[in-house]
Amino acid sequence: MNIKLSNTIKLIILWFFPIFFALSYFQDPLYFNNQNTYFAHGLADTGLLKYDWFINTTDPFPVFSGLVKLVAMTVGESGFHFVYLIILGIFAYSVVGIAAITYGFKKTDLQYWLLFLIATILYSGFAAKIHYLFSADGPLTTGVAMQSVLSSNFQPSSFGVFILLSIYLFLRDKPILAVICLVIAPSFHSSYLLSAAAITVAYALITYNKTKDYKKPLYLAGLSLLLVLPIVGYNLINFSPTSMELSHQAQSILVDSRIPHHAKISQWFDKWSIFRIAIIVMALFLVRKSQLFLIILVPFVTAVGLSLAQVATNNYGLALLFPWRISVILVPIASIIMLSGALSFIFKRLDGMTTKNGDIIKMAFIVVPMLLIGVFGIRQFMALMNLPRFGVSPVSTFISGIAQSQDTFLTPIELGTLRLAARVPVFVDYKSHPYKDTEFLEWFDRINISKNIYEPNHLDNACNALTDIAKKYSITDVVWPASHPIQNCTLLHEIYQDPDYLVYTLTKS
Repeated sequence: MNIKLSNTIKLIILWFFPIFFALSYFQDPLYFNNQNTYFAHGLADTGLLKYDWFINTTDPFPVFSGLVKLVAMTVGESGFHFVYLIILGIFAYSVVGIAAITYGFKKTDLQYWLLFLIATILYSGFAAKIHYLFSADGPLTTGVAMQSVLSSNFQPSSFGVFILLSIYLFLRDKPILAVICLVIAPSFHSSYLLSAAAITVAYALITYNKTKDYKKPLYLAGLSLLLVLPIVGYNLINFSPTSMELSHQAQSILVDSRIPHHAKISQWFDKWSIFRIAIIVMALFLVRKSQLFLIILVPFVTAVGLSLAQVATNNYGLALLFPWRISVILVPIASIIMLSGALSFIFKRLDGMTTKNGDIIKMAFIVVPMLLIGVFGIRQFMALMNLPRFGVSPVSTFISGIAQSQDTFLTPIELGTLRLAARVPVFVDYKSHPYKDTEFLEWFDRINISKNIYEPNHLDNACNALTDIAKKYSITDVVWPASHPIQNCTLLHEIYQDPDYLVYTLTKS
């Protein structure tokens, strides 16, 4: 049997590969985990959220919040899932494209198609049962310190895909478009500023080596700097230290207590961190004669150098710069480069067979599996669209129905989903914190107040503590664990009960 596909048909089929990749990637329901923090400012005009203390703190992600507001107002909140599909498609197209250019795979080549299939299987999680190594959030796909570009929910860090797209465009000799895409990532999440700066330096070095003209690399660097000025200016204006003492106090709490899993090398450095470093080094060896070498080397050296400096100095500011975040870009590239190297090696030895039967192999072993993955992805996505928002529960539904504009709800600090589930003002929760030093310290004070009130050993004093803070913070209602209700408190009037929570309203004195 001899099957021959025209290049036009092959390219049409290829258009569906990023779509199938995106559909097969698992998404959590809205609003899961970090989305309760990242979406809050953008949803400020929904429900009663505009009266919430946290939402009235300085927004660290203004561009993302603007996008959230735009999507919510135009197509509705389910549109976030569709935006993430686009992000996922860009990721797949870019990372496979980077490897294809490096190894000279054409889009109509069997190697390119097989590479896309393997990437889809890896990122969909289908291979996770084999070993953790092959899971969608494993050491082949994510960076160190529990950081990644892709995750099961759409958030500002997802826009790191534009760094990958930038690298792909640069390798295709489109440097201006590459720089424009490069600065999109830090515009949405400013912790990508260091990554963008290091890659800009790599672009400039490569351009100079090619042209021996200093003007072109300077132009690229100048364009990159110009495009990031708005977000840099916003951060300088809004997040510069109020005082060195307050800044140091806030940074120490943030690094040591709130996010040590992201910010303290001693907390996250393990065998899988070493594994990730190893595959980056191996990828450097494989691409040593290509343009990609400097694009990986400069950010890698930057990340390693600043990380070692942070360990040596224990500087909190340097820790919160997250120099190791560059790994979220380098690890996916390194993984796909190693995979492409293996495919290139195998295909050179099977050249006769693959040349003769390439289209048959594509249809039987690539297109058919991709179609099956696509069907699975469509069903998965349709099921996702029918799921309720994460955190919606009987107590959140009740609160949403009775809340008024002047209400503020005191909740257990671990109940970080209530704000967006019920769209009501919440006194404080542990998940969502501000970034401006004075606001962060107020958040920390509120956390300690709340922890003290909810401490089971302090139940006898809870009523008095509530009396003290109710007027100061305009608290009107309290959500309380049903397992240990407050007894004999005339301040509280129970208005709701379920197996998990009680809701009290505070009587006006």
